[in-house]
Amino acid sequence: MPVAREKGSRRRTGSSSSDCGLHQAHSSPPKPRFLPGEWEPDEEQCSCMSNSKQATESFPQCCSPKGCLQPEVDPASCLESESVKMVCSNEKCPFSPFMHTECFTAFEEQVLSFLRGMSRARNWSEKQRKQNLWTKKGYDLVFKICTCRCGKGALKKDLSYTPENGDKLKRKRKKSVSEKNSQPGRLTNGTPRSRSRSGRNNSDSISSENGVPYMQPFAHRVDYSIFQKLVPRRLVNSYHIKMEDDGYGAGDETRSFVLSSLAFHRTSYVFCVLCSAKMTVYDQYPLVDGTFYLSPLKPNDSAFEVESKGDDPVYLAAVCLKCLVGVNRVSCSYCTRLWYGNYHQIGTMYSYDLFAALPCCKGSVQCNSCKQPVLDPAKVTLSFSQLSSQVKCVHCGALDYHFIKPISRLHVQTH
Repeated sequence: MPVAREKGSRRRTGSSSSDCGLHQAHSSPPKPRFLPGEWEPDEEQCSCMSNSKQATESFPQCCSPKGCLQPEVDPASCLESESVKMVCSNEKCPFSPFMHTECFTAFEEQVLSFLRGMSRARNWSEKQRKQNLWTKKGYDLVFKICTCRCGKGALKKDLSYTPENGDKLKRKRKKSVSEKNSQPGRLTNGTPRSRSRSGRNNSDSISSENGVPYMQPFAHRVDYSIFQKLVPRRLVNSYHIKMEDDGYGAGDETRSFVLSSLAFHRTSYVFCVLCSAKMTVYDQYPLVDGTFYLSPLKPNDSAFEVESKGDDPVYLAAVCLKCLVGVNRVSCSYCTRLWYGNYHQIGTMYSYDLFAALPCCKGSVQCNSCKQPVLDPAKVTLSFSQLSSQVKCVHCGALDYHFIKPISRLHVQTH
């Protein structure tokens, strides 16, 4: 039965196998179809969508910001177990309000990873995180990374949606799409072809599709040859290189914190604070070809401000593998003594400033105000974390981060 439309709107007709032959006779791709009651673009917007990569099919594409895993399957035609109803804050979003279950699972996992790193949710159990994620209690913490593919709204799971009203329409649309997909080359053994998760492009940067940016997943490491090439053979072990074989859940909080912090800044790569080398961030340990560290002072523009437990800002920075193991020559500009970082574990994150942890001369421990040495660099009794904290000068009483010096004090010779 035809669906009633408002006056002046176009009538929508169902597709059939004969329609498919008619569509093939035209050189331009068919216009997208929309469910009753949804926003319907005007002629100019339809023309733009038809020329885009997302509108090569005759149905609105899945709204997954990570990229659709089943671009040839209409998400609105799937049954309840095969799609999830979403809501975009942009009322004129051209994408389908339905998301494939496989796409939603990947999208939800990325949002949960971000939520695990939030201080307000660290005490929640995994069950509580999943229960609160799409409610106001949890969604207010993660909505910033739930950007829709349209680039103008935020996605949220529609908890009030009841599929009973739309099941009949979904089955009808699924039958129509199945008839259209019966054309040669569209089916493989009776199953629509779709991109698998393993076949996706795990880009290490922000990609854009038709000018709409969205976050690509972090890369999965498959090659460890760089460690055998640069790290001394005696150090190629799980003690010096953080690996995933430390047992279930080991280091998961640190990994979640790093990945969620970078996801918030919409990046999956970082730059070395010393030599500016670009490093890909991976989804498992070792997280990077180098190591991360936290500092209360921003070393340079390569560092990212991350969430901290207190009111003071904290910055996430990274040092590349070449600078850590001594391939790049790093020396102090005060005393010309070489700095070595091969005693740090590779691929993880330290909660203190690496360069303030081991003072090498009087210049590295002098007060930022009176320029007198705060302590004797040969007799340091403070812990690594204390050297990255505010300390009162014994001469002038100034309270400051006296041991965290500008990164420019280190001279780097790359090789």
